[in-house]
Amino acid sequence: MALGALVGLLVAAASMAAGNDGCGVAAREECLVLARMLAIRTGLVAGIATIVMLLVVAGLLKMVAHDEARRGEPASTWE
Repeated sequence: MALGALVGLLVAAASMAAGNDGCGVAAREECLVLARMLAIRTGLVAGIATIVMLLVVAGLLKMVAHDEARRGEPASTWE
């Protein structure tokens, strides 16, 4: 969870920094609000994706460990 939050914060900060440079002089406040909102959403999505990927990796590792333990037992026939 902590790694997902860290990734989300880093992505949001980078997105906010990149978005602030794109705002021109006219309607600057509206542009900054939009850039901030999109940066927060991007950070949330990146954090959630990181957590999902970590859970997938943990599940795959558990599955491989279980399969290795099963291989020590006699093989069963499906016929």
